[in-house]
Amino acid sequence: MNTLTAALTSALLLATPATADEMSIAPATSPTHYGNIQQDFVFTNSTDLDIEVAFEDGNDPAVIWPGVGKAYTIRAHGTQTARLNVFRGQYICYGAWNTDANLYWGSGFKFTQKCDNCCTPADGTPAGVSLTP
Repeated sequence: MNTLTAALTSALLLATPATADEMSIAPATSPTHYGNIQQDFVFTNSTDLDIEVAFEDGNDPAVIWPGVGKAYTIRAHGTQTARLNVFRGQYICYGAWNTDANLYWGSGFKFTQKCDNCCTPADGTPAGVSLTP
């Protein structure tokens, strides 16, 4: 699994679907002007469950995607790309979970779990994540 970085912000964030398999995300206050690069995170869900995913800035937990109390859904056996508008070098972490099955990946639900490989500095290179049972 590639390392990942996630950014969280206290402002609401927008998700604008680019295709059926892609989400484009930026802060609602200035959707086209946040960040200086786009960072793609490609999630492959190999479970029989829908998985929720959110991102946070590993250095500033007030910066979140898609927004406080929100998450993206990766359907069972599906692949989804999340495209985040970020700043080069911003430390992005992901948390993924299914609370019904008590499963988590990365930093999990509400970013409460420790993770070894769920954060990465944003550099514009797509990062892949396999969500396996």
